[in-house]
Amino acid sequence: MKKCVIAICLLLNFCFAIDFYNSNNDEIIQVDFFNQEKEINFKIYKQNRLIKDAKAKMPFNEVLGIEYGSDEKGNLFEADEYVYETKTCYISFRIESDDKSAMSIGVSDNCKELNELNSRYFERK
Repeated sequence: MKKCVIAICLLLNFCFAIDFYNSNNDEIIQVDFFNQEKEINFKIYKQNRLIKDAKAKMPFNEVLGIEYGSDEKGNLFEADEYVYETKTCYISFRIESDDKSAMSIGVSDNCKELNELNSRYFERK
């Protein structure tokens, strides 16, 4: 049932935010899909404090290719990639393609405030 609601929501191009949690439940990434799933609004919370609120886009080459994310055990899942990029920060979100149930995140070294999130895995609860 949940998959049907998400599919209808995404097809009609309106959607509620999806919350992804890390294994300790102290980091939450809230994602809202728009523009036919080619862009996301994201909010990153650490211990209930908002630390980043921005938009990420699917790279042009991602529309044609397949990306993979990985869980904490190294198991791969097919994913859609969204990228946030500025002069001082690069964040890659790899969100499970089928039912949006999991996400892995990559953060560049020069993105100081979010460095600790690099290679983290998040799940919907």
